[in-house]
Amino acid sequence: MFNAINKKILINIFSILFLFNFLLADPTDGCELGEGEIFLTTSGDVLYNIPTDIAGYQFNVDGTTANGASGGESQSAGFTVSAGGSTVLAFSFTGATVSTDCGLLTTLSLNGEATGLSGLVFSDAAAATIDVSYYSGGGDDCASGVYDCAGVCDGTSVEDCSGVCGGDAVVGGCDEQCGSTAEVDECGVCGGDGTSCGDDGGDDGSAVTDGCDLPMDTIHLLGNGDVIYHVPTDIAGYQFNIDGATASGASGGESQSAGFTVSAGGSTVLAFSFTGATVSTDCGLLTTLSLNGEATGLSGLVFSDAAAATIPVEYFVVMMVLLMMVVQLVVIQVVWMMVVWMMVVMMNACLIVQE
Repeated sequence: MFNAINKKILINIFSILFLFNFLLADPTDGCELGEGEIFLTTSGDVLYNIPTDIAGYQFNVDGTTANGASGGESQSAGFTVSAGGSTVLAFSFTGATVSTDCGLLTTLSLNGEATGLSGLVFSDAAAATIDVSYYSGGGDDCASGVYDCAGVCDGTSVEDCSGVCGGDAVVGGCDEQCGSTAEVDECGVCGGDGTSCGDDGGDDGSAVTDGCDLPMDTIHLLGNGDVIYHVPTDIAGYQFNIDGATASGASGGESQSAGFTVSAGGSTVLAFSFTGATVSTDCGLLTTLSLNGEATGLSGLVFSDAAAATIPVEYFVVMMVLLMMVVQLVVIQVVWMMVVWMMVVMMNACLIVQE
């Protein structure tokens, strides 16, 4: 009888432990989450349960960084997902939405062990904010209810300027960018190499420094990182690749004035507005990139308008202008020589007639 009682007690204990493990276990399916919650698994899967159609989202990865994102309902909806450093930004150039209520949002390629997600910004098709929170688990033994960015109760970890929890990056440099050490060169250019003031101040006519001097529907990257443009159609979003270099950030220009969120991670730049705003100024400075190296140009240009239609934008190459100028000079010289030749022929004809 004693053994039977002990056996029954052990069964009850194991049943209680199993129940607790079940309640406290991390979810493996987004549909297990509460409504309006997302969760990051150790394998990089971002699970979600959001019954509102998602038109775009952004969040920070705590404790580590990501070098890519793929799969899930984001890929199925045709979203462009930019995962550079600790920031993940996603939206659709065609106006598509993630309409499945719950499941796998995307899978991140993590460079280490993440502690969670923060800085959650989700928007619907009307550019309204969707209330989303991070899944905190089945139990809470934190008396104060105050967690730091690493998810530690009463912890002291904070995010640095690049969004890394516990990171040491600070805003610095003459460009006041996160992690920057840029200095003003002898020519007064922030981050310059001292060569911009090495000429005699002359202008050979080939340099373009103002976007309004560009041909319509073109953009151009200057040596100081300025992306100038001439696009008469209102811009709702854009993406391009930096050739020959990478960027650690982007700021200023008409993109910032319009309230765009600009993600510059590695060689890819992605920008759009969570509120549905557009860049309506026809030409000027689009944004300024903090370049790591000497860029040779921009490629993979994708620009869209407020109706999610593609705007045909091309990269402006200065050498093409020089070539056109040379061709024009050659044509002018040929025409002038023909005119002179015809005048000589006519004069000779007149002399023959007089004789």
